[in-house]
Amino acid sequence: MSPWSEGLSVGLLAVFTSGLLLSLTLTRLGFAQQRWGLDVPGTQVRKLHFNKVPRLGGVALFLAPLFAGWMLDVAQPGTARWLILLVGISLPCVVAGLCEDLTARVSPQVRLAGMVLSAGLLIVIHGTVIDRIGVEPLESIAPLMAMLTLVAVLSITNGINLIDGLNGLAGGSALLMYLALGAVALQVGDAQIATGAFILAGSTCGFLAWNWPRSRIFMGDAGAYFTGFTLGALSIATVQRNTEVSPWFAVLLLAYPLTEVAFTVWRRALGRRRPISKPDAVHLHHLVFRRVVGAAPLGSTLQGPRPEKWQQEGGLGQRHADAAFLHRSTGSLGNPHDARNAIAGALLWCFPLGSSLLATVYYANTAALVLCLLAFVPVYLRLYFRIAQFRTPFRLSPSRQA
Repeated sequence: MSPWSEGLSVGLLAVFTSGLLLSLTLTRLGFAQQRWGLDVPGTQVRKLHFNKVPRLGGVALFLAPLFAGWMLDVAQPGTARWLILLVGISLPCVVAGLCEDLTARVSPQVRLAGMVLSAGLLIVIHGTVIDRIGVEPLESIAPLMAMLTLVAVLSITNGINLIDGLNGLAGGSALLMYLALGAVALQVGDAQIATGAFILAGSTCGFLAWNWPRSRIFMGDAGAYFTGFTLGALSIATVQRNTEVSPWFAVLLLAYPLTEVAFTVWRRALGRRRPISKPDAVHLHHLVFRRVVGAAPLGSTLQGPRPEKWQQEGGLGQRHADAAFLHRSTGSLGNPHDARNAIAGALLWCFPLGSSLLATVYYANTAALVLCLLAFVPVYLRLYFRIAQFRTPFRLSPSRQA
C-alpha cells in the first residue's frame, strides 16, 4: 500500500468514526439540555417532522474533518494543512449558521454576511477562484472572476440549505457529490483534492448514520452552509487546478442544488412576489413528500387541483400541529411519517446521483456536459409542475387531498 493510500485509509476511518461519535454526542446533548439547538415542529411552514430534533449536526460535520486532517498530518502534511485551511475558512458561515441553529433569531442578512466572508477568505487566503469559463476575454478580468466565484459559492451554499428538508436528502446528495469529486480528482491525478473530497464524504457518512432513515439529528444551517461551502470550494479548485476538467463539470455536478436556488428565487420573487429570504413549503421535496409518497393524510393543507394553489404558504399549518400532537413518533421507522420522510428523501437522491454520474463520466467533454445540463433542468421543472398540478406521475402509497 502506498503512503498516500495508507494515509487516506487512516483519515477515512478517523473521520467516519469521529463523525459518528460526534453526531451521537451532540444528539444526546441536545435532548439533555432541552433548550438550545432543538428544531421544534410546527414553528415554520416548511418543517415536515413531528418531534423535537437537535439541529447540531453541523458541529460534527465541521469538527470531524479537522480531526482527520490532524491524523493525516503525519503521512501527508501538505494535504492535511490544505484541508484544515479549507475547513478553517468556512468558520464565519458555520458560526452564523450555528447561531441560527441555537437561537433561531439570526437574520438572513447576518447569515449572508458570514457566507460572503468565508467566500472572500476562500479567494484571498486559500487562492481558490474560478479562472476558466470558456470565454477567454472575460477570464483575464480578475475582479469579474472573483465576483463570479463569490456568486457561485453563495449559490451552492444556499442550495444545500434549501434542499435540507427531508431525512438524508441534503446529506445523501452531498455524499454523492463528494464521491464524484474524489473520483474525478483521482482520474486526473490530483491526490490532494481526492483526499479532501473522500474525507468530507467520510464525515458525511458518519452524520448520515443518525440522519437517515430516521432523523435523530439535523445538520442545521451550520451543517448545510459548511457542506455547500466545501462542495463549492472543491468543485472550483478541481477545475482551477486541472485544465483537462471542463468548467461545466462543476455546474453539472452541482445541478440539483443550483437549480433549486434559481427556481426558488424565480418562484418567490417573480411568481409569488414575496421576499426571497422568506421560507415556504413548496419546494420539490415538500411536494414529493406530500403528493408522491402520500403523506397527505398526516395533515397537508394544500387544497384543490388548481396550480395556483401552490401560491399558498404550502405548509402543514395548524393541521400539521394537530397531527403532530396525535401522531407522535414511536421511535422506530415503523411510524408512517418517519417511513414516508425517509422514502421521499431517498427518491430525490436520483437527481444528484444522475448528475454526479454524468459529470464523472464526461468531466472532460464540455459539449456532453452542457447537453446533460440542458436535459436536467427541464426534467426538474416538468416533474415539479406535474406534481404541483396534482398530475403526479406515480404514487407510492394511497393518499387523499385535504
